Amino acid sequence: MQLKSIENKLLKAIEGYKDTKNIQQQLESLATAEGLEGDDLTAVVGAVMTRLKNTEKPKKGSKFGKAHNPNKQYANLVQLIQSMRY
Repeated sequence: MQLKSIENKLLKAIEGYKDTKNIQQQLESLATAEGLEGDDLTAVVGAVMTRLKNTEKPKKGSKFGKAHNPNKQYANLVQLIQSMRY
């Protein structure tokens, strides 16, 4: 239970450093400051790194950033306008 609470504490502390260089070394130094060493240190650091990778997922269904076919968009717009006239 104590390792899980240290893991949660380290995850919150390291979230601000995501995508920076040497994040694993920073995490290891934070873990040793908490008093971890040896197998406990490697287990907690590995668990935190795994959880950190899962914190952000790419959004699905967004049209932003995707290439659009202008001919298809024009055809859809024409069809919409024609359906509004009748």
